[in-house]
Amino acid sequence: MAQAKIIRRPMPSNAPAHVQRMLMGTSADSRAPWETYTTGDPLAGCTDEQKAEIAEYSKKHHGSTSQENVEELIRQKELSKDFVKEYKMYRQDELRDTPERVGRIMHCLEFLRLLETIRPAYLSAHVHRGLTGLAVYHPKDIDGKRVNWHYVCSVQVGFMHEYSSLWFDSRDLPLNEKWRGWRTVLLRLIQLGHITEEQALEVFGQPSAGGARRYNEQLYFWRNRDRKEGKPLE
Repeated sequence: MAQAKIIRRPMPSNAPAHVQRMLMGTSADSRAPWETYTTGDPLAGCTDEQKAEIAEYSKKHHGSTSQENVEELIRQKELSKDFVKEYKMYRQDELRDTPERVGRIMHCLEFLRLLETIRPAYLSAHVHRGLTGLAVYHPKDIDGKRVNWHYVCSVQVGFMHEYSSLWFDSRDLPLNEKWRGWRTVLLRLIQLGHITEEQALEVFGQPSAGGARRYNEQLYFWRNRDRKEGKPLE
């Protein structure tokens, strides 16, 4: 079986801080990338005249309003909360960034090492917003062509939580992924047919109990998909 060639070199000591941050992901800083967006002077690059205009504008505030307007605002907020209920995810509280979702922390290179005991794999050197791409060697015939390497999904660079978690807005609606958990990657590998559930269990162990309900539910649905669709089980 072909083996993936992985080249790992130490990071140059003179690499700029922002380059180190991109290459090392969350392992280079205790803060997540989105927690660093507001650092620095927001007025950097503005002329003295522009700064004076901004300072003057910041002093302008709305005056007091009527009690009728306040009550209408409260009413509209309550209506808005009711309207968005149908857009919430099933049991979405399980997807919040909690200690249960952290589970067993694993570095992306350790995840790669374990995965390579099942089949060759490769992590891209390109890092974007703390994520990099994972590909596995799994020869298949697709549309009459032999394809050896297959893209799987993005992997969190640096240390990974066991389970993924989401961002939520002020209305408590899910926005996008906050952390990509390694169990999410494992589930994707199983669903794409690159590894089996038995192999995942043998190599990566049992899922941590705290946040495992959703992961086990997805595995159950995948395991019984043919039965649900009325197809004969193999």
